[in-house]
Amino acid sequence: MKQPTYKMERIALADCKPHADAEAYSASSEDRAALSNSINESGLLSPIAVIPGEREQGTGNREQGRGKKTWYVIDGIGRLNALMAAGVTETDAQVF
Repeated sequence: MKQPTYKMERIALADCKPHADAEAYSASSEDRAALSNSINESGLLSPIAVIPGEREQGTGNREQGRGKKTWYVIDGIGRLNALMAAGVTETDAQVF
Protein backbone atom coordinates (compact mmCIF):
# COMPACT_ATOMS: atom_id res chain seq x y z
CA MET A 1 0.00 0.00 0.00
CA LYS A 2 1.34 3.41 -0.96
CA GLN A 3 1.78 5.79 1.97
CA PRO A 4 0.67 9.41 1.55
CA THR A 5 3.56 11.83 1.27
CA TYR A 6 3.86 15.16 2.99
CA LYS A 7 6.38 17.87 3.69
CA MET A 8 6.73 20.12 6.69
CA GLU A 9 6.09 23.78 6.00
CA ARG A 10 5.69 26.90 8.14
CA ILE A 11 2.24 28.39 7.54
CA ALA A 12 0.25 31.36 8.83
CA LEU A 13 -2.74 30.38 10.95
CA ALA A 14 -4.77 33.24 9.49
CA ASP A 15 -4.58 31.43 6.13
CA CYS A 16 -6.10 28.21 7.57
CA LYS A 17 -9.69 27.07 7.61
CA PRO A 18 -11.27 23.72 8.46
CA HIS A 19 -11.82 21.39 5.52
CA ALA A 20 -15.50 20.68 4.92
CA ASP A 21 -14.96 16.95 5.42
CA ALA A 22 -12.87 17.27 8.60
CA GLU A 23 -14.49 16.62 11.95
CA ALA A 24 -14.58 19.64 14.24
CA TYR A 25 -12.99 19.27 17.64
CA SER A 26 -15.91 19.13 20.04
CA ALA A 27 -14.16 19.47 23.39
CA SER A 28 -15.49 21.66 26.14
CA SER A 29 -14.21 25.20 26.57
CA GLU A 30 -12.21 23.98 29.60
CA ASP A 31 -10.49 21.35 27.44
CA ARG A 32 -9.68 23.95 24.80
CA ALA A 33 -8.26 26.26 27.47
CA ALA A 34 -6.13 23.42 28.87
CA LEU A 35 -4.81 22.66 25.38
CA SER A 36 -3.97 26.36 24.88
CA ASN A 37 -2.11 26.44 28.20
CA SER A 38 -0.22 23.27 27.29
CA ILE A 39 0.83 24.78 23.96
CA ASN A 40 2.03 27.93 25.75
CA GLU A 41 4.11 25.82 28.17
CA SER A 42 5.38 22.96 26.00
CA GLY A 43 4.73 23.96 22.40
CA LEU A 44 2.77 21.97 19.87
CA LEU A 45 3.56 18.27 20.24
CA SER A 46 1.75 17.08 17.11
CA PRO A 47 1.54 19.32 14.02
CA ILE A 48 -1.68 20.07 12.21
CA ALA A 49 -2.18 18.45 8.79
CA VAL A 50 -3.26 20.57 5.84
CA ILE A 51 -3.87 20.42 2.13
CA PRO A 52 -3.39 23.45 -0.12
CA GLY A 53 -6.46 25.31 -1.25
CA GLU A 54 -6.93 27.84 -3.97
CA ARG A 55 -4.73 30.90 -4.19
CA GLU A 56 -6.46 34.28 -4.11
CA GLN A 57 -6.01 36.31 -7.27
CA GLY A 58 -3.50 39.14 -7.19
CA THR A 59 -4.53 42.72 -7.94
CA GLY A 60 -2.27 43.37 -10.93
CA ASN A 61 -0.97 41.47 -13.96
CA ARG A 62 2.32 40.61 -12.28
CA GLU A 63 0.56 39.38 -9.15
CA GLN A 64 -2.02 37.18 -10.86
CA GLY A 65 -1.93 33.71 -9.34
CA ARG A 66 0.50 34.82 -6.63
CA GLY A 67 -2.02 35.97 -4.02
CA LYS A 68 -2.47 34.64 -0.52
CA LYS A 69 -2.70 30.85 -0.27
CA THR A 70 -5.46 29.10 1.68
CA TRP A 71 -4.75 25.94 3.68
CA TYR A 72 -7.51 23.47 4.56
CA VAL A 73 -6.98 21.73 7.89
CA ILE A 74 -7.71 18.02 7.54
CA ASP A 75 -6.46 17.01 11.00
CA GLY A 76 -5.95 19.19 14.04
CA ILE A 77 -8.81 21.69 14.01
CA GLY A 78 -8.81 21.69 17.82
CA ARG A 79 -5.05 22.32 17.82
CA LEU A 80 -5.54 25.12 15.30
CA ASN A 81 -8.14 26.79 17.54
CA ALA A 82 -5.94 26.32 20.62
CA LEU A 83 -2.91 27.80 18.83
CA MET A 84 -4.95 30.83 17.82
CA ALA A 85 -6.33 31.19 21.36
CA ALA A 86 -2.75 31.06 22.67
CA GLY A 87 -1.85 33.97 20.40
CA VAL A 88 0.30 31.94 18.00
CA THR A 89 0.29 33.35 14.45
CA GLU A 90 2.14 30.62 12.53
CA THR A 91 3.11 27.00 12.96
CA ASP A 92 4.80 24.09 11.27
CA ALA A 93 2.30 21.87 9.48
CA GLN A 94 2.27 18.62 7.57
CA VAL A 95 1.35 19.59 4.01
CA PHE A 96 -0.16 16.71 2.02
